[in-house]
Amino acid sequence: MGLVRLRRPAPFDLERFERDCDSLASALSRSDTPFLRSYPGAAWPADTSPGVAALAIADSAFGGRYRTVITRWLDAVRRRLDPDLGAITHAADPVDGTPLGGPRGESLALMSCILVDVDSS
Repeated sequence: MGLVRLRRPAPFDLERFERDCDSLASALSRSDTPFLRSYPGAAWPADTSPGVAALAIADSAFGGRYRTVITRWLDAVRRRLDPDLGAITHAADPVDGTPLGGPRGESLALMSCILVDVDSS
């Protein structure tokens, strides 16, 4: 993701990056949950978060094309926070994104350092 922030990324396939971002944005737009399936029958919020961070970085570099998808994703995540800690859970139901099992430190650590690109608050 950091390569996109460089003025002259090389070697970096910008067209592929844009296609991948479009593909992810489309999948998120069609999904009933903010956490896409990572494995058969499983959704791990920390697996979807880097992709959303990539969309946010693309937005900052190329002009806001994914803002609606990102805003919708943030709203959906906020509705699914762990009720006790107010944090994103380690696992989620792959169908509707309901939190499963509460937050875990390793997932929160990963998401905290990348989601600042999505929403600094």
